[in-house]
Amino acid sequence: ANKSELELGKTDVVLEKVKKGLSQFLGLSFEQFCEEVIADLNLPLKPTKIGPWWSKDKEIDLVCLDESKKEALFFECKWSVLKEKEVRRILEGLKEKAEFVEWERRKEYFGLICKKFLGGFKEELRKEGFLAFDLHDMFGNR
Repeated sequence: ANKSELELGKTDVVLEKVKKGLSQFLGLSFEQFCEEVIADLNLPLKPTKIGPWWSKDKEIDLVCLDESKKEALFFECKWSVLKEKEVRRILEGLKEKAEFVEWERRKEYFGLICKKFLGGFKEELRKEGFLAFDLHDMFGNR
């Protein structure tokens, strides 16, 4: 797709296109990966249903339901290294979007899975009741 630009020696332009496409591809792949491994994480419930949710202009990357207990986990999955301010903005947006999910509410949990939390505030989030996971939680010292 970039052959003519490469022949003209515009490698920097091609490299930027590839980087943008790769980041988008990895973001989508990361969401799929999270869906596959979420049940292996230390969760406060055993999901009977797992998957993305969307309605018109709203999307939640992962919703995990325990139908018998009427409990739900709502997750955003970000292939990014995130600062605390970004994480708080994402979690606030997640809570707002979750209000549009139609189900019989008993208990809800909110969380974020990302490449890495920058600044060591992951434990603080957990103490506040959020579910916070990164690649270290998924792979540890493997």
